[in-house]
Amino acid sequence: MHSKLSIFHKAFRSFFLKFFALLRRLGCGLVPLRQGILALAGSALLLACSTHEPAGLFEIRFSQREVQAALDAARPTQALLDGRLTLGLRDRMEAVLGDPPGRIRLRAPLAITVTGLPPLPADVTGTASLRYDPARKAFFLDAPQVDSVVAPLLPRALEGVAREAITRLLASRLNQTPVYELRQDGPLKEQAARSLLQSVRIEPGQVVARFSLI
Repeated sequence: MHSKLSIFHKAFRSFFLKFFALLRRLGCGLVPLRQGILALAGSALLLACSTHEPAGLFEIRFSQREVQAALDAARPTQALLDGRLTLGLRDRMEAVLGDPPGRIRLRAPLAITVTGLPPLPADVTGTASLRYDPARKAFFLDAPQVDSVVAPLLPRALEGVAREAITRLLASRLNQTPVYELRQDGPLKEQAARSLLQSVRIEPGQVVARFSLI
């Protein structure tokens, strides 16, 4: 552990010295910035002392329950295609992490409204991957793939159009709904690891994201 901390400390010291030298050449004020960076360094060193992970690398985990709560809290989304087909959720969308391995299983009960017909029930299953947005410091479900659409009352001529509209609906909803956000006022790991994502693993019941500070 002592050798890891020594390597970690030397890397941070070298980075800070070069960064401060550049700022001096540019004529930037250093006091507020120095305080902020030193606070981040302190957080990183505390993390290195409190975890068994390699120096400079930190894991953040969030659960299936947190992902489901984010989806439940999202505003309802509708998709309109060619002015004749409208889709909307008639109940909660469910997410199951790690089914299949490395993906997220989605189940969505929909209502399909075709011009001139009453709303038709449809049950949709599919999968999605996970995307990290570094600007928003948030994770999103991404690239949904529809595996099956069960809509017994839907006219066969509209099945292809409905499948396309369903894919659009899922993509739109998932694009607008962060399922986990790193918080500035969150735990120490989340404050320190708001930097570079190294890898993401989708496991049964949880997501494991590994970040580096430098």
